[in-house]
Amino acid sequence: MITFEEVQIRMIRKRASRRRLGWFDFCRDSWDVRSTGQRAWRIWRRLSGVREPLLSLDHEHPIPWNSYHS
Repeated sequence: MITFEEVQIRMIRKRASRRRLGWFDFCRDSWDVRSTGQRAWRIWRRLSGVREPLLSLDHEHPIPWNSYHS
């Protein structure tokens, strides 16, 4: 089974390569790494069979399915 860290590293690399404008902040506390880590956690849990919603980084509420969040 793939580990959470492997999923997160793969997602960070993919997201950093897709940036068209600006740059990807690799600092551990940056918004880029935190939001990518949260998505990686959700994907890793889904691989384990657990389905849970994506939560907002600001107030831990589920993000609506029809909203745009990068």
